[in-house]
Amino acid sequence: GDKYSKNRRPDEGRGKKERKEAPAGPRVSDSSDDEDVGGGSGGDSPEEIKDYLEKQLAGVTGLESVKNMLRSLCRKMVVDQQRAKFGFVNQQNLNMLFLGNPGTGKTSMARVVARLLKHMGVLRKGHLVEVSRKDLVAEYSGQSAVKTMAKVQEALGGVLFVDEAYALKHQDSKDSFGQEVVDTLVAEMENRRSELVVICAGYTKEMSDFLRTNSGLQSRFPNVFDFPDYTYGDMAEIFVGMAEERKLQVDPKLSRDRLVELMQQSIPRSVASRGNARAVRNLVECVLTRQTDRVADKGTVSMASLLTLQEEDFPVVGDGVASGAAGGPPGTPGGQAGGEVGAIMAKLDDIVGVQSVKDLFRSLRAKITISEEKRRLGLPAEGASSLHMVFSGNPGTGKTTVARLMGELFRALRLLPQGHLVEVSRVDLVGEHVGETGPKTRRVVESAVGGVLFVDEAYTLVSDAKDTFGREALETVMKCMEDMRDELVVIIAGYPGQMDELMTRNAGLKSRFPIAVPFPDYTAAELTEIAQRMLKERQQVLSPDALRSMENVCKKQASSSDVQSGNARFVRNLLESAAMRQAERLCALPERSREQLMTLEACDLGV
Repeated sequence: GDKYSKNRRPDEGRGKKERKEAPAGPRVSDSSDDEDVGGGSGGDSPEEIKDYLEKQLAGVTGLESVKNMLRSLCRKMVVDQQRAKFGFVNQQNLNMLFLGNPGTGKTSMARVVARLLKHMGVLRKGHLVEVSRKDLVAEYSGQSAVKTMAKVQEALGGVLFVDEAYALKHQDSKDSFGQEVVDTLVAEMENRRSELVVICAGYTKEMSDFLRTNSGLQSRFPNVFDFPDYTYGDMAEIFVGMAEERKLQVDPKLSRDRLVELMQQSIPRSVASRGNARAVRNLVECVLTRQTDRVADKGTVSMASLLTLQEEDFPVVGDGVASGAAGGPPGTPGGQAGGEVGAIMAKLDDIVGVQSVKDLFRSLRAKITISEEKRRLGLPAEGASSLHMVFSGNPGTGKTTVARLMGELFRALRLLPQGHLVEVSRVDLVGEHVGETGPKTRRVVESAVGGVLFVDEAYTLVSDAKDTFGREALETVMKCMEDMRDELVVIIAGYPGQMDELMTRNAGLKSRFPIAVPFPDYTAAELTEIAQRMLKERQQVLSPDALRSMENVCKKQASSSDVQSGNARFVRNLLESAAMRQAERLCALPERSREQLMTLEACDLGV
């Protein structure tokens, strides 16, 4: 284990916050709960302060650029303390911005800062009070300032850590309660500068917008720390640390380089950027589950077998949690993957109509299989980015069902890890205030990573040239498609005419969605077949007269110009109404036979 980690304190390896979910309210970390932080008198020599800081940083994985910035800040504080002996008046502002993705050690490093400032005598207590918007913003006007003041009072002598600070107030929005919090914080930072250090944390872009919500904000945060995402080497080190924390060990035969490769295979970069250390913790849970199944199947109970994680316990790429490599390359008939693909194709064949979609599935299956063989031989191969699609068709023509099967196919062929479907529309992507849409859309897209994002009625995203919120949502989706190019398939869907207009109005869309899939309305014969299948599921049948009536109704519906014509929803509604009429008719009879209960008559169809 030591060959992977610097020490055996994984809890410091990017913070206790990653080790356990935070409670609902703000958390207070008092220095007395941590390891000895030294006298706090500020009387230590520069060498002793340096040694103390290095001791604190030794337990933090990676973050070399952040560590170097903190070392530089520490040196400046030491020099200022020495100058003070000769009358120098130190007015240094120590408030900080921690910028980066979640799970990159911001909270852990904030604790290090708090302990260091106490050790140097800059702060009395050195405790950390963690807050977010819900801890500061009240429900009534004038109460947000009171609530914020209470948290400032609680943090005096230590560090106030404001996580996701950009959520306090969005630039140009009319969030007066959030503005009240920001204005109060700015005033208190100035009034309490010798008793309080404030650290605001969050995404880089959103924090940049946040700083513009108050003219005094930017000048009050002179110390800016950029927290990069973990490297896969860092993740390997954290993985070992987290395993050791649970008294597990990584198989000593597994080299560090191979463990790094397993991190790359198991944690896509876009997933890592959403959680970083949290993504590693999820992987530990996954590996432990697979190891438990392996040990249980073998019936072995030795200490080494129970506590050792082996390479075979790691998930295989494209297989979600469990490996599908049971006998042949992806998509070939001999392996488990081949059998799964066959089952998916059978489901597709069972769908009424959509012959062009079925042909597309077979083409995609062949394309992905060949791309995988090319990839294994080191030849250039297209990934998921070449499979973004436009589904054009009226409602009820099977678009969502096909999209779900598409995800299952991509997972079976190991193009995507999970193959799950995330179905969204405008309301799920567009925010109500300026600055909300980008983060909201990104969170939704990130939830679809490893699977398929299905944007229904996509044309509503950009209703006209003035719809800046919708355009921002669309641009964010396209940016995420580029950033997550091999880990996500996006399908946009809607009425044919409106989708054509959307593609024409946005020049960059057509090149990003190379596959256009038309979903024609069902024919009269197909509608009749759908009706009979639905009835079979309900163990009902049509009488000969009812069948003729059904065929006539379906012909009339299929020939209508209504966009709601040839679709399955019409059939479902028709059968629901028929079931109601049948029930009323049968209730009038003194007794009813099994055949009568199962049979719909022509009069039940309302024609």
